[in-house]
Amino acid sequence: MNWGKALLIIILVFCAFLIYSINKINHRGHTDFIAQIDIENYQRCKEQLISIENAQKDHSFKVVQADPFVVIELPKNDSDEHIVGEILFYCSYDADLDKHIQLVLDKNRQQLIPRSWLQAKGYLVKVGWIDHNEWHYDEKYIILK
Repeated sequence: MNWGKALLIIILVFCAFLIYSINKINHRGHTDFIAQIDIENYQRCKEQLISIENAQKDHSFKVVQADPFVVIELPKNDSDEHIVGEILFYCSYDADLDKHIQLVLDKNRQQLIPRSWLQAKGYLVKVGWIDHNEWHYDEKYIILK
């Protein structure tokens, strides 16, 4: 009878150890996965924050309605470097009305967008561009009349 109790205690201890080990392994794997996602989110947020700070430092962009165009103007600088970027006219209530436009500036650092390209009344204008090898990003609202 003594051997039976000893064997039962050994089996219970082994099962407890097995459950503890599986729980630890599962928790560690989950924690590593969460840490990897957090690092990726941190990098993305950090890049966006730097882009927004760069845009605000340069007084950002202007968006003006001047029928029959909507005018996007980037801040002036001393560089003749080629600027690369994109404009998104985001319509919050209908994704079919969103409009992606490649940033192509004239000598005054302006881009004219025909009003006929835009169907909605209200847009969030999102502009992202690279100037002096720095990312810039900003958003402004416009209500078209």
